[in-house]
Amino acid sequence: MNVGDLVRYVVVFQDDPDMSSTGVVIKDHSPQRPPHVGRVVDVLWSDGEIAEANTNDLMVLYESR
Repeated sequence: MNVGDLVRYVVVFQDDPDMSSTGVVIKDHSPQRPPHVGRVVDVLWSDGEIAEANTNDLMVLYESR
């Protein structure tokens, strides 16, 4: 997962519609960790909120180049 990737939460809860929104990764807090290890990233969500998320909980919809 890289800065600029379009992401969505893997698990969507019916009670929380915000979990189904998409967002863009804007910061990787641990870029030195291998890609297969879960990392913490900041995501700018479609509602304008910036929140930390674990990469294990996110699915990449579109990779940035």
